[in-house]
Amino acid sequence: MCQRDKTTDGYVWRCPARHEISIRRNSFFSKSHLHIPDIINFVITYAEGQSLWKCAQSAGVGYRSTAVDWGSFCRDLFVEYHVRNIKDEILQGEIEVDESLFGRRTKCHRGDSRGMKIWIVGLVERSINRLKLFPVDRRDAETLLPLIQSHVEKGSTVMTDGWAAYSDLTALGYTHYVIHRA
Repeated sequence: MCQRDKTTDGYVWRCPARHEISIRRNSFFSKSHLHIPDIINFVITYAEGQSLWKCAQSAGVGYRSTAVDWGSFCRDLFVEYHVRNIKDEILQGEIEVDESLFGRRTKCHRGDSRGMKIWIVGLVERSINRLKLFPVDRRDAETLLPLIQSHVEKGSTVMTDGWAAYSDLTALGYTHYVIHRA
């Protein structure tokens, strides 16, 4: 590593043949013109759950486009980490399961009622608030029970609403409670 005043960071990698490349090359920082300590401050503040405004202030960067772009980039990195490392973990303990329909709705009977609609099933491990979401075509027992069996440890307590598809959970080795919300 050699010191260079004309670079953003003040350093470059230099090989014995005297070729120089940026210390940012092939790294997390490669496409940014911000100083590396500012980026690190932003990411740390973002990981602590602070608002984008606080992240921008701690890093000394502009809020409008820079903080929004870096916030989006951090979110994408966290999602990638989750997909690679956490998605295969089995939930255990007290698990809440519920399904919900998402998609376009019509208001006042206007517009196309055939918009894209999709069922999403959510499983939440209560003790650590770990969440898993799955898109499903139907919310029947043939769809929901195998999903629960593959992502929830046997013997766990599963809490659901009164939907009939969940009625066989006790027979499958789970402690099943039906919760009615008002």
